[in-house]
Amino acid sequence: MKHVSIALLSLLICTGSVLSQIAQGPASGSVASGVIVNTDNFESNDSPVINDPPHMHKHPPFQMSPMPPNMPAPTAPEGSNVFHDPSVNPNSPDSPPPITLASFIGNNQTNGIPPDPHLAVGPSHIIQVVNSSFRISDKSGTTIKTIGANAWYQSTLSNSGPFDPKVFYDHHANRWLMVWDNQNDATQTGYFLVSVSDDDNPIGQWLNWALPSNVYGSTVSGTWQDYQGVGYDRNAFYITGRHFGYVSGYFGNAVRVLPKAQFLGSTPGAITWWDFWALRDVNGNDVDGIRPAIVLSAPEEYYLAGPPSFSGGTYFALYRITNTLGTPAISCVNVPATAWSGAPPAGQPNGVAPFESGTSRVRHEPIYRDSSLWMAHSVGNAGFSNVRYVRINVPTNTTIEDVSFGASGYYHFYPALAVDKDNNIGITFSRSSFSEFAGAYYTWRFATDPAGLRPTELMRSGAGTYFVTGGGTRNRWGDYMGAALDPADKNNLWFLTEYVAATNTFGVWVHGIRMAPYTGARVASTVASRDFERVEVGLSSDTMEIKINNIGTNTLTVSGITKSNAAMNLLNLPSFPLNLATYDSVKIKVFFRPSAHGNVNDTIRIASNDATTSIFRIPLTGKGVVVGTAVAGRLYAASGPPDVSKLYTVNTTTGVATPVGETGVTEIQGMTIHPSTRELYGFSSSTTASRLYRISTGGGDVLPAKSFPLGNVRAIAFAGDASLYAGINTGSLYRVNIGTGDTTFIGAHTSTIVYASFALNPITNKLWASVRPPIINRDKIYTVNTSTGVATEVGSTGGNNITPAIAFDARGRLFGLKGFSTQIDTLIVIDTTTAFGTRIGAMGFAGIQAMATRSDSTTSVREIAATIPNKFSLEQNYPNPFNPETEIRFQISEISHVTLKVFDVLGREVATLVNEKLNPGVYEAPFGAASLASGMYLYRLEAGSFVETKKMLLLR
Repeated sequence: MKHVSIALLSLLICTGSVLSQIAQGPASGSVASGVIVNTDNFESNDSPVINDPPHMHKHPPFQMSPMPPNMPAPTAPEGSNVFHDPSVNPNSPDSPPPITLASFIGNNQTNGIPPDPHLAVGPSHIIQVVNSSFRISDKSGTTIKTIGANAWYQSTLSNSGPFDPKVFYDHHANRWLMVWDNQNDATQTGYFLVSVSDDDNPIGQWLNWALPSNVYGSTVSGTWQDYQGVGYDRNAFYITGRHFGYVSGYFGNAVRVLPKAQFLGSTPGAITWWDFWALRDVNGNDVDGIRPAIVLSAPEEYYLAGPPSFSGGTYFALYRITNTLGTPAISCVNVPATAWSGAPPAGQPNGVAPFESGTSRVRHEPIYRDSSLWMAHSVGNAGFSNVRYVRINVPTNTTIEDVSFGASGYYHFYPALAVDKDNNIGITFSRSSFSEFAGAYYTWRFATDPAGLRPTELMRSGAGTYFVTGGGTRNRWGDYMGAALDPADKNNLWFLTEYVAATNTFGVWVHGIRMAPYTGARVASTVASRDFERVEVGLSSDTMEIKINNIGTNTLTVSGITKSNAAMNLLNLPSFPLNLATYDSVKIKVFFRPSAHGNVNDTIRIASNDATTSIFRIPLTGKGVVVGTAVAGRLYAASGPPDVSKLYTVNTTTGVATPVGETGVTEIQGMTIHPSTRELYGFSSSTTASRLYRISTGGGDVLPAKSFPLGNVRAIAFAGDASLYAGINTGSLYRVNIGTGDTTFIGAHTSTIVYASFALNPITNKLWASVRPPIINRDKIYTVNTSTGVATEVGSTGGNNITPAIAFDARGRLFGLKGFSTQIDTLIVIDTTTAFGTRIGAMGFAGIQAMATRSDSTTSVREIAATIPNKFSLEQNYPNPFNPETEIRFQISEISHVTLKVFDVLGREVATLVNEKLNPGVYEAPFGAASLASGMYLYRLEAGSFVETKKMLLLR
């Protein structure tokens, strides 16, 4: 190292003589100025590109040494403070949970590993930080700004590369404080990037500084500081960090004292500080990961704490800093506690590698209030891990509460703790097991409770396994979570907690709780709203339970619970009036049964004696879906990313695509039509599984049909027996039973073929395929042997451009979707002898990647008279007016190609009922209009030279 200070050299040379010292220093340092930034100058898209490769921050592991034989005696043996979590027992009785203030998805805009979620709460806002961005929202979860940290600090420090974010709302100064780390091996520099708002509103002006972290005071140390902790009291801000060499080497922990007044002006002026470094406990042991406190009252000294750097422990090191506005001094005492062992890595299902779980370091800043200091960390529990908190009585240097909480078979990791004004506490954490994906949870207790913690409450369940290393070997999680007190109501606590949102994808969830009841009678619900999403017309959704609570101090009298729309149904309604004591509740059930295609909005209205809300409302939403059948002769297409996935109809004469509606899913990768039901099916596929959807031909909406355990599927087509051919990106062909989801391997081509689309020729019954290799032969068309999986090349469509979708019509014409070099999303017709593609026309939309059309000639038209009419005629539909179905009768006197189409009053085609060659006879075609609006419609019969149009009226 080029820049090693005299103080550091002295420390390294004279190690034996300084081990008894608590710290080196203090030494002073300063910077001349900072910069002004304003949130108004940033758009919400000033955030990281989240599809970049994951970035692994350095974060050297914490120093862990075996426990020496002469450890100070604990107050009690390991395991004596363990309390079992009854929530893991499904038969455990319900206990009233805290009041839920809000619960919503957090800021997931990061490509950093680990994400380091943290939050702060102000009078009206919440700020969430994750590695590479921060989000400002209101307390209901409405996002106001999401800003990338690189953009935010661009004017503060070039190539800032911020990581390890922390954010706080200072209850003393009524300002927001945000601190990020910076480090650069090439320049051997490091900084604390500090932001302070100009008032209690985070929207608007902030002041930014880059404070060097590669110094002791003002002397270059040859090290940088990682994994900063941030705390505050009424006098100062405090930043701790772990000193590391740029190549290797750990050089202990440090703390910086920053008098607060210099940050609170209207301009970013000079900043001075005092540094202590090489912190040790009174026995000379290293304390790696010292956390500075959040001081909510007004003691005459400041506190920091942490366990020594052993694999387990029997005590905590408690530091005091005095004279923070002058030349500060630091001291330390050891506070004995119940013995503990280190928390192991956190296991997860399916044999996936465990999470790095943070060992037993204290990861969240301790909280000081009313002579007590609270801390939380993870500890071992017979091979698993518990969440553990201690409450230290600072005047006596003793633990007055010490609880290890969990359940055998479960891992609790990265806890964060908050304390309300009545010394009630809430602790949030991630939890997993060999049968439970990592989810977001919390536990809590009243200050008056007996020893222990209340049963765990779920914030957000995990949705898959997680193994993301960013090119390294460490499956990182954390490195910490967020927990904060609400200054607007100091009985309210807020959490930001990590969970697995999807396989190998983390998420963070925001959840606000209140443990104390409100004054008076107060109605609340376990849910703010219910969205039943899409439900097929005539069927019922799952029944959802809603718990109605009294969260007030007085008896709540409910006089009625009502709703309006017949599609929404309430069950288990109690007798009225209903009286609920404090924290008592009643459960009702609701389900959705739509009768027509379209959105349904309703509200559950709860009338009570709540003086703040005499009518409490729970919005209900859902959408009825009529799947319907594919119209004979109509070509359907679907789009995928980057735009919202939509269903289209395509004019096979011009190529023009007309939007039908949004599908409601991210992507439809391929489509096919069921041979007997004539329903349109689409699918999407991940690396491990695929999902089929039924698609509404009238509205575009999808309904889940079946999942099957076959990943990387790129092409599907129904066989005549309604089984499904599926082709994956290695050229393998499978048959799928859509009733059971079972898959059967048929075979594979002798060399790899990356399938793009399948289509079954209705004339020859052969399976055709297009492909999507990465570089060459991208325009090839094949036939596929459905007995062996072997593909035979037919030819090329031309131009070496991928043909992402193909579809046969009833006459055996093969249509394709083509991307030419100058124009994308173009409809072509493919010669089935040579595979050459002839351009029909541009579709007019980008991102279309799936097509299907009915390749059968049978429509729903039925012959009702065997006699041969003597003329062509079209009769009036019956019934008329109608809702939602009617019959249209017509007769033809000679063999003709017949079309019967329905149009709206603007002349737009809404349905093709008949499009085929018919023998002479009398016919009847049904028309269902469940997905159409009320009004006048026209229907037109064309048979040879005969054309006739009539009107019909749809009344809802």
